[in-house]
Amino acid sequence: GIGKTTLINRTFGVEEAEPSHDKRGIANIEKPLVSKLNQRFILHDSKGFEPGEVDNLAVVKSFIERRKNHEDIKEQLHAVWYANWY
Repeated sequence: GIGKTTLINRTFGVEEAEPSHDKRGIANIEKPLVSKLNQRFILHDSKGFEPGEVDNLAVVKSFIERRKNHEDIKEQLHAVWYANWY
């Protein structure tokens, strides 16, 4: 991978996300990750995107659609952080 999970862990004080070095991660976007720096800050890590791969993109789009206008503000999606490596 590009280090997205490691970046999340170090930036937001999350230790639950497990980085996978030099390969695609196995993150589950449905699993909430709670920041130790602020327990009201909840993150959801997704698998990385691979060229031509559509299954994970569909999973992420579905997650965003469900969360963006959720009735419960605690379940709403408030921001998306996209990490890209060239």
